[in-house]
Amino acid sequence: MNEIKLTIEIPGLLEAINNMTAAIVGAPTLAPNPPPEMAALAQAIAEPANIPAPINPIVSGANVATAPAAPSTPPQIPAAPPAPVTPPTNPAMTIPTAAPKEYTIEDFQLACAPLMDAGKRQDIVNLIASLGASSLMDLPKERYNDFAAGLRALGGKL
Repeated sequence: MNEIKLTIEIPGLLEAINNMTAAIVGAPTLAPNPPPEMAALAQAIAEPANIPAPINPIVSGANVATAPAAPSTPPQIPAAPPAPVTPPTNPAMTIPTAAPKEYTIEDFQLACAPLMDAGKRQDIVNLIASLGASSLMDLPKERYNDFAAGLRALGGKL
């Protein structure tokens, strides 16, 4: 298994995270001179929004319906604990898997050749014998996957 390391560098990210953390906690910022965009954003967040009060329209006429006044206290709703969310289960759902590869004697011969060149002939003979055969040709087809796994353990490529 190969290990891959990836490094991503983003200029100013550390200072932005430090400033955001300080703003949340209420501590002073850690960067001495924040970028202008960050300073404007921090100021916009710190100052309350200047939103004008709603304007009541002037309506003429005798039949003008007005909205009832909102109650001064919100109605009390009993707090119920949230029901646990359980994912739906479907016993018929199965995860698709690939069918095992159908190996041939030729596949095994090609995989054994480099191992034999590497001096692992006796290991291959012992593997064949452990699977109940006296030679590769006598190996039962139902043991092919076991033989392939044994070859991989010896360093064979299938």
